[in-house]
Amino acid sequence: MNAGSGSLEALRREIDTIDDQMHDLLMQRVEIVRRIGALKGPSDAVIYRPEREAQLLRRLVGRHHGTLPVTDVARVWREVLTASTRLQGDFSLGVFRSDADLSVWQIALSHFGGDTPAIAYNSPSQVINAVTRGEASIGLLPMPQQDDKAPWWPTLLGEDVPRVVSRLPFIVTRTEAAHDGRGAMVIARNEALPSGADRSLLVMEIGVPASRGKVVETLAGSGIMVGQQIVQNGGDTGGSRLHLLDVEDYVTADDARLASAGMLLDTVRVTRLGGYATPITVAA
Repeated sequence: MNAGSGSLEALRREIDTIDDQMHDLLMQRVEIVRRIGALKGPSDAVIYRPEREAQLLRRLVGRHHGTLPVTDVARVWREVLTASTRLQGDFSLGVFRSDADLSVWQIALSHFGGDTPAIAYNSPSQVINAVTRGEASIGLLPMPQQDDKAPWWPTLLGEDVPRVVSRLPFIVTRTEAAHDGRGAMVIARNEALPSGADRSLLVMEIGVPASRGKVVETLAGSGIMVGQQIVQNGGDTGGSRLHLLDVEDYVTADDARLASAGMLLDTVRVTRLGGYATPITVAA
């Protein structure tokens, strides 16, 4: 055995030691998760907390360095996080999937792993119903688009319906970020809490037709910055329009800024459909 092979064996033993340490820490983490579950007490359903995941992943991205791509690091932690969630009780997915659109299904498998129980539904309404009835812990739906013939988001305007709690993928490359319409919305029966950097989905029902530009300008004057805006006819009052607004920050329906803007826009009502932690954009 030459000197080079001896050095190689030493490095391999060092890797073995690190692997053992990583395994020990992983088992220690799982035990802490178990103790947290015990402190929470018995529950009929696992509460999905994407804001906690967002905070963890942001911290990892912020401290990461070296040649290992941060997207690979995030994938490892996603497996750990999903396994930890499943340890706390039954956790399953309801996922929109059609012959013409497999993107949401692929995102679900990538984010939650292939071992998480998942049921495919061929319409968004079936996903919403499954989550509402408790047949699925969370649901994954396609991103809303202006040209949707039967948009799913007006269904969430009622009472006792799920709320949007996350947007996936959470970590995207600059190339993926350039295609902003891609992705999936996650719905759950609980409301997501603020993560520290968030966006909110609001629906303003406006009685007198208002242009997109006027809505953006009016809300900006009240201190609310609008990103995407989708407009649909409908509502309980004739001639009103529903404006789905993706806005900066964690904004609730009773925010005073919305009240002042609503008076200027002749708003009938404002509903918070939920929100999501702002995704992280990283280099490829």
